Amino acid sequence: AKYFKLGDVVPDFELPDSSDKRINLTDIKSEKILIIFYASWCPHCNSIIPQIHQLYKNQKSKTTEVIAISIDTSRADWVGNIKLNQLEWTNVCDMKGWNGKAVLDYYIYATPTMFLVDKTSVILAKPVSFDELLKWF
Repeated sequence: AKYFKLGDVVPDFELPDSSDKRINLTDIKSEKILIIFYASWCPHCNSIIPQIHQLYKNQKSKTTEVIAISIDTSRADWVGNIKLNQLEWTNVCDMKGWNGKAVLDYYIYATPTMFLVDKTSVILAKPVSFDELLKWF
């Protein structure tokens, strides 16, 4: 299997947000973009996502945008989780779980999985913990 290394370019994707607007990675104009693959039923996600959201909201100059890709298959669970955590970043989900195109394109086999990319989609970091992510904010 091919896995992305630092310096690789990640593929673009097109996924619907909770109002069914189609979102592309290339639409997001920001110095850095944190892509998070997660699920509402994942205990580790439910502990780290609120911490990352706090970090996101507390950025002095908003240089990092976040796109959270849920691998949920239940719209109610996904939307409920967004509301519960008041996630004010870009939330997308195709309801296809582990078989979604972005999940397959990014070789996702565990949640949460994070990629920090620059504005040209080049991988700057693949943080696995909150502490590793901290130094990029």
